[in-house]
Amino acid sequence: VPLWRAKVGEINVAQEMVKREAWIGGEGNGGVMVADVHRCRDSFTGAVLLLEYLAFSGEKLSTLKNRLPAYVMLKDKVPTTIKESRVILRRVEQAFPGGRLDLTDGVRMEFADFWFHVRPSNTEPVLRLLVEARDAGLAKEVLAKIKEIL
Repeated sequence: VPLWRAKVGEINVAQEMVKREAWIGGEGNGGVMVADVHRCRDSFTGAVLLLEYLAFSGEKLSTLKNRLPAYVMLKDKVPTTIKESRVILRRVEQAFPGGRLDLTDGVRMEFADFWFHVRPSNTEPVLRLLVEARDAGLAKEVLAKIKEIL
């Protein structure tokens, strides 16, 4: 299944869905957009898709949960200016060599056991930091390293 990334924001996801003729889109907050329903963030649509899968597959929710990888998510934000944020993002990118890099919206890097996203906020003068890792210790370590760079 192809995966396309869009900048953060409902409108950006909806526009990317139209551009790619995608039938589903979503954001990290749990909002799901299904083209056949509407291209607006809707957590109920996501819940209905999950219930439909469980009904047709006969699988228990607990079984499905146990099949999925577990991650720890940490979020933070750091005050900055637009001018500073460009320089900072470059430094973050250089401090984590070897990861799969995505510059769609700030700096997003993926590694085997963790990923992170650092991006300028669309609503306030801050950089938003998001880290997901397979365990809390690694998540804290990555977040601390990013904050040290900032």
